[in-house]
Amino acid sequence: MSSDKHKPTDHHCLSMHWAYGLNTQVPAHNMTLSDSRTSVLYSCSNTAVWYDCLAEREVLLQGHRNEITCVAVSADKKWVVTADAQETVSSCSVIVWDMRVMDREKGPEATPVQILYKPLYGGCTSIDLNSDSKFLATLSCAGQQGEEIGSQVLSIWEWSVSDPSPLHEVILNDISAGGQLMQVLFNKSDNSQLLCTGRSEVAFVEWNKLSYKSSVQTASGQDFNRAIGEFTLSQFVPDSPNVLTLTSEGNILVWTSPSQVGVQLKRVLKLYQHSEGVALTCIQSLYSYLVLGNARGEVSFLDRDLKLTQWKEKVAAGPINSISFAMSVSERKLQKHQLPRETTIQQSKFSVPNFMAGTMDSELVHVTGDGHSIDKLKEEHSSFLCALSAHPSQDLVAMGGYSGKLKVWDYTRHKVLATRQFPSDCLVFCLTYDSSGGGLAVGMLDGTLYVLDSITLCTVSGPLKFSHECVTKIVFSPDNRYLALCDADCCVVVFSGTAAVGGSNGKTVDWTYSYLAKYRSHYKPIVDILFYSEGGKNPISLYSLGWDRLLIRYDLATTSENDLVIGEMVRIEQSACPTCFLPYPPLTKESFFLVANNQFKLRLYNSSTAMCRHTVLGPAYGDPLQRMVMLPQPVVRSKKGEQVTRYMAFITHDKVGMAVIPLSGNPYHYMATIAHPGQVVNLVTSHDGRYVFTAGGEDCCAFQWRVNPGILEAHLRLGGTDMNPFYELLEGGRSGEFYREMEEQFYYAQLRSQGIEHNSERQVSTTIFIDQIPSVLRALGFFPSEQEIADLLNEVKFSEYVETGQHSTSIDLEGFIRLFVNHRPAYGLHPFHLEEALQLLGDGADGVDRGEFLEMLENGGERMTEAELADCLATVLGLTSGDDPDLTDPPSSIDDDSFGTLLPEEITADKLSEKLLGVN
Repeated sequence: MSSDKHKPTDHHCLSMHWAYGLNTQVPAHNMTLSDSRTSVLYSCSNTAVWYDCLAEREVLLQGHRNEITCVAVSADKKWVVTADAQETVSSCSVIVWDMRVMDREKGPEATPVQILYKPLYGGCTSIDLNSDSKFLATLSCAGQQGEEIGSQVLSIWEWSVSDPSPLHEVILNDISAGGQLMQVLFNKSDNSQLLCTGRSEVAFVEWNKLSYKSSVQTASGQDFNRAIGEFTLSQFVPDSPNVLTLTSEGNILVWTSPSQVGVQLKRVLKLYQHSEGVALTCIQSLYSYLVLGNARGEVSFLDRDLKLTQWKEKVAAGPINSISFAMSVSERKLQKHQLPRETTIQQSKFSVPNFMAGTMDSELVHVTGDGHSIDKLKEEHSSFLCALSAHPSQDLVAMGGYSGKLKVWDYTRHKVLATRQFPSDCLVFCLTYDSSGGGLAVGMLDGTLYVLDSITLCTVSGPLKFSHECVTKIVFSPDNRYLALCDADCCVVVFSGTAAVGGSNGKTVDWTYSYLAKYRSHYKPIVDILFYSEGGKNPISLYSLGWDRLLIRYDLATTSENDLVIGEMVRIEQSACPTCFLPYPPLTKESFFLVANNQFKLRLYNSSTAMCRHTVLGPAYGDPLQRMVMLPQPVVRSKKGEQVTRYMAFITHDKVGMAVIPLSGNPYHYMATIAHPGQVVNLVTSHDGRYVFTAGGEDCCAFQWRVNPGILEAHLRLGGTDMNPFYELLEGGRSGEFYREMEEQFYYAQLRSQGIEHNSERQVSTTIFIDQIPSVLRALGFFPSEQEIADLLNEVKFSEYVETGQHSTSIDLEGFIRLFVNHRPAYGLHPFHLEEALQLLGDGADGVDRGEFLEMLENGGERMTEAELADCLATVLGLTSGDDPDLTDPPSSIDDDSFGTLLPEEITADKLSEKLLGVN
């Protein structure tokens, strides 16, 4: 069992603690070195996992940015090679790990000893080590590095040298006649030979350090007057010139060539039917024997003449994708291995050793040689894993996904406590424990809702089918009287709960739920819902937030059957779209909602008035925040007793991170790390705040992360104190030209407020009046809308109102810098965005009529007067007195005719953007 005393040194605020799931596309490897320790190595998303089956302990091999696509293990189990794949060539890598056992209690210490970056041509689809582990073969993915579609590169490396580069690179599109090759394999009896297997061909290669030669051989059903199926895998026959290729129709192709001629004349010798119509999916060599696995979960043992020696049925429930044996013993000992006592036949020269098998259904099983004992080591989710929920008071986490499987884990002992398998058409999408932890709500992809007993996973309420689309989120009220959900049809559905006392102690309260009301309250997807009571005193209310920028409060006190009452509806954003929200911790006298949007901003809205009171720059890691959770850990107070610190976890598209609360816009308040190679689809936190959990969706995996707040605090201190982090966000820093310009504009604003024509002695101050803030921002190149200006001024005006009861009327330079950094666009204005907006002014079929455009500017949104419009258009188009004598002064009023003069039809979006930005 994993324990904190065995944890590695933490260097990040979130360190991976446990991995749930396994990649069925990558075969597992038996890492057992002795009878006292049974261990296995398998791939889990972008992490390789060494798992001690007896001690139930994991060693995580982290280092890949992308999903691991192939793993190779040396015969002595000392060297492990992992490789990933991705379209971006520069982000792919091959890592060689030293798995030397350092401690019998802790397991191996996985140390990366070599990393190969390029040329890998988009990553690897297969890798293999030769018999003495000195050389490594990598097979790239198809269609990379500017080559033709379907081209692949076979590279041979001497990886142990200080600066390795490929000894040979074979461009396989020159010799390949079929589709993508999917396997590379060394001949363990002759390291100078290797092969690559495709769907309908096998490429044979002979090499030495100076040269190589290769040929490709194909076979079809016409050669044998029968269907042979697609090729799956190949294997060298031990101590023989023959090669075997398995097919999807249960056939075995035997390739051979006279040893004195070489690889060029290798051809098909015969076709052997092994299991008619059942695909052969796995092959391994075991000394002079061959081991095969098929799609029915059966394992067979053949000698080198393909004579059946052993056949084991029902080894696994699904197609076998890997068979692996423990660290090899001598063949002599293998032959002396005793058969079971109850055998009544003459003892054979060969008996089967124990082995491990993996399946395409995400199972790992351990099989004894006699076949009498089959133990499941792992049984994970085999499809999209997206649903997570942590118990509110116990060390339990529930996981579910499209496989219909629901599992409850004890995440400290890493034991599965309960499992339920829903029918194949019931795809689990979301999970939520109720506030007491006694019930577990399950939302399905088809809109069905179940409420289960959290211990037995038996149905308490349901199926409740009141949504036509997927249930995207479920929430319980704090007293469990209400259950609400939102669905992909932009609807909110509320259920009322009925309590019943049950259990042997007569104290357990079971809740059953029935339909109350439903409302399609948004016209775009709902991003989040929650129950909230301001200050804990007012009646509980339900809130929903949508991509349509609407924050809606539902009045549950007046809601009756089939009548969900909307108490308030507020549009909280003007251009940005919210992505998630949560109640802000009670760090001040006011109550706030914390809202993240797709423009990398975090905003605080007063829960009563919905006024935006504070805007800060959020985590900017390439993608906006997708979900936030507040860690329920104890509050930490500073030495002065003035500042209260809390922590928040968040996810972006592919990262998980933490933030220090209260927020200020300081970038050192945030830390993040890559969580999953694809999209992170869910995030939950444990009841005590020690762990957070992420779900990876497509990779069918979930990760448990240990929270290390001390690392985040150290990161914050190393980033600098006071204003230093904000100066770093200015172009050139505090010593740069932009900062000097900001100072000048700040003091010019003082002159302007005192009057430009004023000749008496000036009153120099360190502050400016808040009505000068918009002018200074525009002078610095930031042009906020009128709504954004109102939010800016309200933020300054009410900054100290709760404490002092007075409105702030001025701001100093440091406060202005914070305001500027937090409110300006996170990544600036790109010409592409402006050109995209100006396409509406084009003269094509999708263009906007000039008269219609004029009317929108004058009457819609933030309205412009005719004089303002005329002045702006003249400035944009550069129409001055030197251009047109009729436009020496812009007209005081403007109609469609004069608008056509200012914006003639030949002025297209491209030309207008060129005028504005100086770009083509």
